[in-house]
Amino acid sequence: MAVNTNLYNYIKAPDVPFYQKPSFVVGAVLVAYLVFRVLRSGRRDPRMPPGPPTVPIFGNALQIPPTGIGKKYREWADLYGPIFSLKVGPTNIVVCCDKKSVNAIMDKKGKIFSDRPFNYVTDYITHSHHLQLESVSPSWREKRAVVTRNLAPALLDEKHWKIQEAEYAMSIPFDTVKNISCSY
Repeated sequence: MAVNTNLYNYIKAPDVPFYQKPSFVVGAVLVAYLVFRVLRSGRRDPRMPPGPPTVPIFGNALQIPPTGIGKKYREWADLYGPIFSLKVGPTNIVVCCDKKSVNAIMDKKGKIFSDRPFNYVTDYITHSHHLQLESVSPSWREKRAVVTRNLAPALLDEKHWKIQEAEYAMSIPFDTVKNISCSY
């Protein structure tokens, strides 16, 4: 098996400057790419609504107060409009501050905005059995169909009030018997 001695001598040669070695070039390109990605990680996507200026890596995370978030959102809504965006680390957050914008988004583009991103912690804790935090999937559609079938407003008015009244009627005798037996 023949070894390419020219390449071997080029890599191992002491007289070649370090910046001309392939390993240095690959390492420098990799470091430059990583620095580029880190500095862009906190930037807002130009397709997102306007919002407060971001900080590299953290985005707007350092600008969101731990208390009084409603006042801060109102202040940002006055500056950037009723719909604005925040960048918290790698996550984009869109904030809607008035009824008209919320209704317009949910009525006209409800299919686009109704989904939730997959969350590993929620999935691990609930074993994929939490309707509110689950993303749209065939399993979610089946669960939602069961809930809407059983908890529809017309059905609640028609049947569930009878169950509530029956439960209330059953609880009255037990409470009075308990009070009577305690008084003697």
